[in-house]
Amino acid sequence: MDSKELTQKIIQVSDIYANRFNIARDKDWYFYKFIEEVGEMTKAYNDYCGRGRNAPTKESEQQFRDELADVFAHLILFAKAHDIDFEDVIKEKWFQYLEK
Repeated sequence: MDSKELTQKIIQVSDIYANRFNIARDKDWYFYKFIEEVGEMTKAYNDYCGRGRNAPTKESEQQFRDELADVFAHLILFAKAHDIDFEDVIKEKWFQYLEK
């Protein structure tokens, strides 16, 4: 799957979520939702690394993986809300160093 197809699928899932829960999204919503997901990932990472209340488990590993996916998807959505194409900005910012 290429980045454009991945982005489209992420948008479709987000649209289903917004419709199901009657959420009006604007540029700020995408930002705050991304930050919320970073917080959830942080907690899941702490649990996964044994910094939480309990020893790490298979469930804590899966929770971390799930939250990492949420962060990635919501970062894509936040960028899309600002008409930013991730592929383009990564090429501009990161891949310039490969050409030198």
